[in-house]
Amino acid sequence: EVTVSDWTGSAVIPGGEANLAKWDGVTTSPVTPEADGKTYNIKEPEEWVWLCEQVGNKTISTNGLIVNLTADLNFGGHEMYPLGYTKDNASGAAVGFQGKLNGNNHTVKGLKMTQGTYQHTGLVAILYPNSTVKDLTVECNIKGNCEKVGSEAVSIGGIAGISIGGTIQNCTVKGKVSSDKAFVYMGGVIGCFYGGTMMKCSNYAEVVSLSDNNKVIGGVAGCVADLLLTGYDMPSFMIACVNYGTLAIRGAGRTGGITGEAAFNSDKPDDVRSTFAACYNVGATKVVEGETFVGQATGLCVAPSEK
Repeated sequence: EVTVSDWTGSAVIPGGEANLAKWDGVTTSPVTPEADGKTYNIKEPEEWVWLCEQVGNKTISTNGLIVNLTADLNFGGHEMYPLGYTKDNASGAAVGFQGKLNGNNHTVKGLKMTQGTYQHTGLVAILYPNSTVKDLTVECNIKGNCEKVGSEAVSIGGIAGISIGGTIQNCTVKGKVSSDKAFVYMGGVIGCFYGGTMMKCSNYAEVVSLSDNNKVIGGVAGCVADLLLTGYDMPSFMIACVNYGTLAIRGAGRTGGITGEAAFNSDKPDDVRSTFAACYNVGATKVVEGETFVGQATGLCVAPSEK
């Protein structure tokens, strides 16, 4: 019998240790950026946790930041927190991500976020305009525990809680996304998608309502709408996205295989807004009880009265 150790002198293939190691739930490891001072290559979960701390406490700016995953990251099911917060600041304001996260077809495994009270919960808390997440798979168990924050949305998704003008491309989520709180926007990939582009994204995760409280649930995105902020007027485009995951909702709310709610800009009824192209749902939708708007693709379409 020929083994790895016969030709390497080691029982482990050199260079493969990063793919095998799981995070211990505590350790962080600093990363030295490339010469541009903005590019960080992440090969271990400890390095990702360190980066989260630096971004959350604003030691590292996300403006122009480039993060390259060079290996799979395994968090081992230890409790983690979104990029944009710090470990001990779940109730604070999140730092929005304005850079590029290149997954390079790697997988984030064992990502668990079930205890924090983050307003925006996902691998990344908030994606801002000009940000990009691409070529990434996330295997997660995420549970949102945040109560409604005034008039602001509470959002939960495997890739990001909320995307405000960002781009999400070729990303996949597996596992479970859930919440028992009211007025939550919850999607397998993105909780709230306001302006920008989602392309070739897929969800295999269960998206589950754990209470009768009102929620908006989508297989890919909880809700989809235009980005209408000072200096921004950006429609949303969802292209070639698919949901395979089961949606389970109870009580009052809205749910759809692609998105729970699609809202259009009533001030511009003739514009092409919130566009869906080549998207489809094959996942099951289960309404446990209550009055819920249910659609195969969209739970509720909020369109101008002229239409």
